[in-house]
Amino acid sequence: MPEAESIYQQILQTDPNQPVALHLLGVITHQMGKSDVAVDLITKALAIKPDYADAHSNLALVFKDQGRLDEAVASYRKALVIKPDEADVLNSLGNIFQNQGKPDESIASYYKALAIKPDYIEAHNNLGNTFRVLGKLNEAVASYHKALAIRPDYADVHSNLGIVLKDQGKLDEAVTAFHRAIELKPDYAGVHSNLIFCMNFDGRFSQQDIFAESRRWEAAHAMPGTTREASHTDDRDPDRRLRIGYVSPDFRQHSVSHFLDPLIAGHDRRRFEVFCYAQVANPDDETRRFRSLADGWCSTVGMTATAIAERVRADGIDILVDLAGHTANNRLLAFAERPAPVQITWLGYPNTTGLSAMDYRLT
Repeated sequence: MPEAESIYQQILQTDPNQPVALHLLGVITHQMGKSDVAVDLITKALAIKPDYADAHSNLALVFKDQGRLDEAVASYRKALVIKPDEADVLNSLGNIFQNQGKPDESIASYYKALAIKPDYIEAHNNLGNTFRVLGKLNEAVASYHKALAIRPDYADVHSNLGIVLKDQGKLDEAVTAFHRAIELKPDYAGVHSNLIFCMNFDGRFSQQDIFAESRRWEAAHAMPGTTREASHTDDRDPDRRLRIGYVSPDFRQHSVSHFLDPLIAGHDRRRFEVFCYAQVANPDDETRRFRSLADGWCSTVGMTATAIAERVRADGIDILVDLAGHTANNRLLAFAERPAPVQITWLGYPNTTGLSAMDYRLT
């Protein structure tokens, strides 16, 4: 990547208005995490070459990663005006609509992609995900089976199929699907969490079985990446305010938020500072309320577990509270790095996490 960056910069020194070099340098810059610079570079390329479909698509990708979804939609639509039969763009546009909570538009976009490319596995999978959100579980299962007919070893689809089968109450089939996904992708921590969550509903599994699987989750996913059992440097002054951090994907309209809202609002700010670490891809009014209540706020979307742990350490958190357990979009791997002296799990999941680094479970 540094070599390619250097080549495009050399081209632009000779010709500052070379649209291809501007566009591709923007793509590389985005991959390096400099999204604002990427927007500037790709926008400049499009000012020179307005009919540059790939640049419109990549600009949309940057906007998506920035959370600027309306602008991402506009850019994808410009790309489709130039190249209307781009199945990849239609699939990506469907994903944006899904993120915006526009399932009808999402489904229409996926169907257009599949009309162009009937064996488009990702579009079948994404269509199934949208049906699942709508509660159309039979249609979701059908879409996942179409994807698996094309590629039987697609771990993501087996995982998504497991989620729907669990929601249908077909727990034995769901467990089988999750095991297949883990077999195909052993480092798939999220799917392993899905399996453990499903086991809580299945009478075939005892509490001992669930605990053992939770410990296997740590052995498979947490321990290899835990390189530092950090010594903490928090100020030991007994008169200072304690810093409490809450980590959750549910700082939004969700059952968890109804319990959490009065707690965060009710913290005695003379004694406590409250920090929220939000794994929320689509903020809503409830998200904005939580943000207004918090003394510190961090969106963890797109952050690695190590990056989250480093942020928690930098914030000087004394007590870090997990609110998700093994439910969807959890950030348990950040807890595994022991970023806070005291770590607690509560509320969103009715069992142990199995993590050695989790000190308490509130019930």
